[in-house]
Amino acid sequence: MIDVAINPLRTWNQHCLDGDELATLSAQLRANDLPHCDIETSAGTFFDFRTERNEIAGYAGIEIFGPDGLLRSVLVLPAWRSEGVGGAIVEAMVEFPCEQGVQRLHLLTMRSADFFAARGFGPLPRAEAPARIAATSEFASLCPSSAVFMRRDLRAAPALRAMT
Repeated sequence: MIDVAINPLRTWNQHCLDGDELATLSAQLRANDLPHCDIETSAGTFFDFRTERNEIAGYAGIEIFGPDGLLRSVLVLPAWRSEGVGGAIVEAMVEFPCEQGVQRLHLLTMRSADFFAARGFGPLPRAEAPARIAATSEFASLCPSSAVFMRRDLRAAPALRAMT
């Protein structure tokens, strides 16, 4: 587990999910009307974020393709929304691929473009997606063509990452 600071009063634990826990994530995504069909077969790495009392507050995952990563399945459970959990999850998920040499982090979203824009992601035409990102099930079939495609350059100055 990795500790993630959300605010001065809270520390959250980031836990990498195993096979059985992926089924729980899939059910949570389905219940929140988010893509879930390939969670248990994806080559991605998925995490939950837990309180100091071991309560799950949210989830996120990433698929890595060389210099590009696909952020997916960012979900804050209803009881934890508007508490800063989503922003902390995104920043933890930015740090993880940076450590793996990922230079650009991509995502698709139907309802949260403003949330991700406030965290350094910018919209792009889907045609600009790298081939390996465009070939993922998330991109090719699970998210509708109306989903907003976004990217964040992880090579940006660390000051940007510290501000978000």
